[in-house]
Amino acid sequence: MVRGAQDSTAVLELIGADGSRREVTIARIPYSWADRPRAPRPEAISEIEPGILYVDLTRLTDAQLIAAADQITGASGLVFDLRGRPLGSVFLLSHLADRPFGSALFLSPIYQLPDQQNVTYRPKPWQLQPSGPRLTENTVFLMDENAASRPESDLGTIKGNALARIVGRPSAGANGDITLFDVPGGYRLVFTGLKVINEDGSVHHNIGVLPDIPVELSLDGIRARRDEVLEAGVAEVRAGLSGS
Repeated sequence: MVRGAQDSTAVLELIGADGSRREVTIARIPYSWADRPRAPRPEAISEIEPGILYVDLTRLTDAQLIAAADQITGASGLVFDLRGRPLGSVFLLSHLADRPFGSALFLSPIYQLPDQQNVTYRPKPWQLQPSGPRLTENTVFLMDENAASRPESDLGTIKGNALARIVGRPSAGANGDITLFDVPGGYRLVFTGLKVINEDGSVHHNIGVLPDIPVELSLDGIRARRDEVLEAGVAEVRAGLSGS
């Protein structure tokens, strides 16, 4: 829908909720990843229900999280949103742990022969320490396919160390520092420069981090502009409050 010359047109056939079909012609306009449509979300820090706090890590810096520390540490249930790239660092994860912990295994390849012969790897995992105050164990993280690269490092660490429950859809499966170089003709080649192995030894690339509680979006939910991933996350935390 978005690829094509500017001001050229795309013709879409739409099916309404009642089954009726219609055609819509739209003009193509300049488009970027930042312009992609998103489902509406609550305020970046908001109390969804009594005792349940929603925190959108894709819209909050470390300084903003620290400024809201009393509110976050005082919550009985936490819903962190990682459906996209976080603005802050990984310091928050240390407040979910009571012991030292590490990330997935990031393996940096070492090439000494041509044609990828006898490649060896240098491990580069994160090594993190617990920090106080400890956040509630009644915590979930929301994710979907918009979590690629850095958020997958966070989510893989959360899942591999059972720091919280993860709700939503699989992440992109595209983690690993990029490597790039320029070639004649003005082209630039970009590819994944690290091999990523999950904590349990499973493959990450093209699979991603898998949720503990999968959520499939429904056509009715999309039409109603409901955030079904958020709804499932809140329901999980609500159940934790009631002890069920």
